[in-house]
Amino acid sequence: MKRKIIAGFAALALATGVAYATTQNFPDGYNNLPNTHWMRGRDKLTMPVPHRDYQWFDDFFRYTAGDWVVTEVSDSTQAMGDGNGGELVLTTLTTEDDAAHLQSVGEIFTLASGKEAYFETRLHIGEITQSDFVVGLQVRDTTPLAVADGVYFQKDDGDALLDFHSMSGSADTASTGIHTMVASTYVKLAFYYDGGTNFIVAVDDVHVATVTATPTAVEMTVSFGVQAGATGAEVLTMDYIHIWRER
Repeated sequence: MKRKIIAGFAALALATGVAYATTQNFPDGYNNLPNTHWMRGRDKLTMPVPHRDYQWFDDFFRYTAGDWVVTEVSDSTQAMGDGNGGELVLTTLTTEDDAAHLQSVGEIFTLASGKEAYFETRLHIGEITQSDFVVGLQVRDTTPLAVADGVYFQKDDGDALLDFHSMSGSADTASTGIHTMVASTYVKLAFYYDGGTNFIVAVDDVHVATVTATPTAVEMTVSFGVQAGATGAEVLTMDYIHIWRER
């Protein structure tokens, strides 16, 4: 019966002029094993293997302070928001340079030669001119807006323009003004590292820059934060962060 139903759908597709693709086999099996793996090509595994990559994902359904190293200037706050799917809301006080920055407890990622990597996040900032924010991978530091090593997005106080930085030993390779931020409007930021010297940078799923730089070799944290400008309290809302890197 099942074969008759499938054959019927195929006949209907051909009769109506719809292209109907033939069944394709996976010559290396249904898996994502690297070429050097002993099971490559044996066509035995029935699902992709998750341990090929390191992967870190936080949808901010909850916030546990102990999972983060928090750097604050004054009594800025971190709290769960009410958005669908979870949000983490960072709020500064009203004095200029009040700040809230979070970094993962462990320095858990490196960007290594020959290992591809991908970073993606979705966020919005309440005020786009008199504010700073940063998000990406950075060395452990109490001044995330001025770090010696990292790969990250940053918006500086005094303009609404987003920049991308690859910082290694305080040597900065940057692509500036890649996007104009819009107040209280979600934006998706992403970069792909090809395992060599190229970073492909995208905003809202549009390729906006290619940065050629040898990334820092030091271990980095997952890092993000906001700093107030001259107009009062600033609010950074984080929807999610997703990172993977080849093992």
